[in-house]
Amino acid sequence: DLVITDLTAEETSGQLRIHVFNNAANLVDAELSVHIVRVSTNESLALPVWQHVNIPSGGAVILQSSELVMEPTDLRVIVDPDNQIAEMNEGNNIYETPVVLRIEPLEFLSGRAGENLFQCTAEGYFRVLVGHGPSAEEVVWSSPTRYPASGHFSYVVDNPLWCHRDDPGPWLGTGFIDITMPPGENLYLSIRGWEEDWASSDDYLGEIWVEYTPYEDYGEGTSDWVESTGGHCDDARPYGSPSFQAHWRITRLR
Repeated sequence: DLVITDLTAEETSGQLRIHVFNNAANLVDAELSVHIVRVSTNESLALPVWQHVNIPSGGAVILQSSELVMEPTDLRVIVDPDNQIAEMNEGNNIYETPVVLRIEPLEFLSGRAGENLFQCTAEGYFRVLVGHGPSAEEVVWSSPTRYPASGHFSYVVDNPLWCHRDDPGPWLGTGFIDITMPPGENLYLSIRGWEEDWASSDDYLGEIWVEYTPYEDYGEGTSDWVESTGGHCDDARPYGSPSFQAHWRITRLR
């Protein structure tokens, strides 16, 4: 019963290292092949074969070759693709490299929510959630699910002279969220904002909801400024708006 447990790259040569575990009887002097496919394009990359492979029961080997110099990213690897070796379970021979992404909130801009002629101090709160799934109806949120760990971060604005014509922000994000997800699923980002000032508490500034697919490289790079929708902070008028803007950076780590 052969199972691929991991894909790594040899540090100096860059050769792909295929970690194969044997969960059943001894494999003795066997010819062992693997099929390597690019997940995003379904392109066949290689079909290498190793001769005289021995894997004891409960043991493992690492297969590598000078012909396989590639990053262990966006790969599907099938061990014994033609089922030449009799196994207890032929259904566990496929391994796909997970996708690892880093999301860094960069800046937030409140749109002057909560500031008018009567109150000059406002706090803005933002909650960032990151998830993955096959569709928007089936999102699995990452753990920890909130950024930062406290669930929100805030910035205090205290502007004199009637508080207008002196825009607050942008407020800088700190830290990042790393998420590991299966290849082929979509990345989801939800940012919600609130403001609290002397006149009222927890006025909702709306939500930024973004979906990135594998075909968009999961939104890798720095986003444009995006404005939230759905806010209802009435005391932002007439000098502000019940919304906020944000932008972020996404980096693919694997």
